[in-house]
Amino acid sequence: MTTPMTALEIERLAFVRFLFDQGIAQARQPEPLSATAVLSFHDAVEQFLRLAADHLGVSLPRNVTFTGYWSEIEPHTPGQAPLPSKPAMNRMNNLRVAFKHHGTFPSKTAIEQSRSDTVTFFTDAVPLVFGIDFESVDMLNLVAHPQVATTLRAAQGHADKGNLPMAMAGLMIAFIELLDHYGERGTYDNKQPFRFGPSITPTEPLLADPVTTALSKVLSPMSQALGAMQTAMRIIALGIDYSRYAQFDVLCPKVSRHYSGPQCQYHFHATEAQNRTLTRAHFEFGRHFVIEAALQAARAEAALQTRDEHRAINSPEPGTWHSGTHHVWKAPENE
Repeated sequence: MTTPMTALEIERLAFVRFLFDQGIAQARQPEPLSATAVLSFHDAVEQFLRLAADHLGVSLPRNVTFTGYWSEIEPHTPGQAPLPSKPAMNRMNNLRVAFKHHGTFPSKTAIEQSRSDTVTFFTDAVPLVFGIDFESVDMLNLVAHPQVATTLRAAQGHADKGNLPMAMAGLMIAFIELLDHYGERGTYDNKQPFRFGPSITPTEPLLADPVTTALSKVLSPMSQALGAMQTAMRIIALGIDYSRYAQFDVLCPKVSRHYSGPQCQYHFHATEAQNRTLTRAHFEFGRHFVIEAALQAARAEAALQTRDEHRAINSPEPGTWHSGTHHVWKAPENE
């Protein structure tokens, strides 16, 4: 009989699933970029084995080897059942050592074998140790921002009902909310590190007279270009892979926001071609991208916290002016 998981163990298992899915995405890349999939698969399996040992109360030797996990953990599994896939995981470990330490790139066939072996390992090992199905492990447990996580869950609900255009629109809305958290939060001041100025939206055509019509022909494409560049700067500054965002953006319907006072409503437009060609694999790619983006962007929380602390210390009291002294910087004089 398995022991219930703690909240921290659920989070750690979600991270194992994240590493595994990262390996799946890497395995789809062209050679030699696909070689890194072996490293991600190995990291996912080793993280799982460490988690399994902690969950089962196993005190591991300090210098335990990769295959040594099996002999250390198996006496403590429910019913002392053997951990699965030891020969297959040892084969993957040999590929990793050859690649990481000797520069020998794994072949496409070897990478596919590692992928298949890792799927088999997790399919058998997760129920054995934790009593749950590996497919039920949800990476949403890693997303710290509540609004983004809520929207991702809603998108998942649409996908489960087969409404992929609505689901993909939900993923894009979750991504917009993520950028807003870092780029729009905390008023319109100069200390918003990931804002890059007020949000730029395309201008509407001006058709009143020939002069304004000519002006709109200049301003409209300019505002579109500046808005796209501003979005790109926010994405890159947060450490998010822009090339993957570009792929994500192509797959998603075009989303727009409409405000009625403080209330925001999202609208989206999906073409008939998108409705026909969207697949569950497209949704899984997009979902993984948004979760990965949220994890990457979370590093920016330290900058926002510093900004907030600095603002709290340096802001003047209500009803007073903030005064300061200007100084001239000089290089130190030679003694």
